[in-house]
Amino acid sequence: STRYSMHSFYNGPITEVIVVQVHDRIGYLYLLIDSLRRVKDVEDCLLVFSHDVYSSAINALVRSIRFARVLQQLLFILIIDQLPKLQSLVTLNSPLQIFYPYTKQIYFDRFPGNDPRDCPRDAGLYRARQLGCNNAEWPDKYGHYRESKYTQTKHHWLYKMNRLFERSPVLANFTGQFVFLEEDHYVVEDLLHMLRLMVAARKDLSQNVEILTLGTYEKKPDFTRNTAQVVVDKWVSSFHNMGMSFSRAIWDQIKPCLPAFCSFDDYNWDWSLNHILTKCTKRPFQTMVIRISPRVFHIGQCGVHHKNKVCNPALLSSKLDRMLANNIAKLYPDQLMFNAKLKIRARALKPNGGWGDLRDRRLCSSFFNSSESPPSGLPYGM
Repeated sequence: STRYSMHSFYNGPITEVIVVQVHDRIGYLYLLIDSLRRVKDVEDCLLVFSHDVYSSAINALVRSIRFARVLQQLLFILIIDQLPKLQSLVTLNSPLQIFYPYTKQIYFDRFPGNDPRDCPRDAGLYRARQLGCNNAEWPDKYGHYRESKYTQTKHHWLYKMNRLFERSPVLANFTGQFVFLEEDHYVVEDLLHMLRLMVAARKDLSQNVEILTLGTYEKKPDFTRNTAQVVVDKWVSSFHNMGMSFSRAIWDQIKPCLPAFCSFDDYNWDWSLNHILTKCTKRPFQTMVIRISPRVFHIGQCGVHHKNKVCNPALLSSKLDRMLANNIAKLYPDQLMFNAKLKIRARALKPNGGWGDLRDRRLCSSFFNSSESPPSGLPYGM
């Protein structure tokens, strides 16, 4: 077996940490890595890849990175049905690396995967009790039962965050910015330049700005005019969950609210985060966001929430490349321009449900609360 760690070609101080949450879409991940390769000053960063699926092809792709320092979790796979042996190897992983250990790939026939004794999603409480299924007493607020293909992402997100901020010695003294990406994101080459402008500009503001947002879901991005327009607005998950950046100090403000994160009846990590950032923290979090000319794009056409029949991420990325190449002179602005007219009107979020199962809430809580044990049958302290 092989253990991946930081490449030794560059040993200067880490300026930013870029964290990528990975599932199984290697085509998207390849394009994201290719876009990161072109980011100015990326060699000063540390890249962290967090996985919930073992794939030798994905491991090889990450291992091939030579343009920046990388920390990646390698899951030691022997034979997938040798579960006890596999679990014992997972527990040996260094805290410098991240792999979500309760993945459906390992727990394919029991919680937190798909236990055949669990209740069907639409069984309803009366029928579930008749069936005597495992989680009959724990439907969500809409009367539905958990679906592991959705719950895993929220678990992975919190596990990853706890590993980064609480259990990674190499990052224990790092006080700079973390940038959070996903496998189907695509970044612009002046990503770090813009982030550093935003960090500097925030110091001169009279209002609080906890999160910097480098990406938006702008349907018609415009790089032909001023690409430095930003706005300070209330952080709303459905608008500001892409290319988020914050520091350890901000995470320390979020931590006391994690019990509410784990008990909120929504399988989405970002909607759960939105809940605690508006209802639990001392004040609602605000963000500085690049609205019209985002530096992080979402190119994911297929995945958990996207069921398009034709998936061609390379086509989307090539369109972005052409747009950016035609406006290269507009990148790397000298300063930001604040535009209050770019604020959004966001309606109150309604929970999506899917998180009524007591086992999900206990597992979620076990990631940050040492006194909370995982549900019965799951290994402790991973």
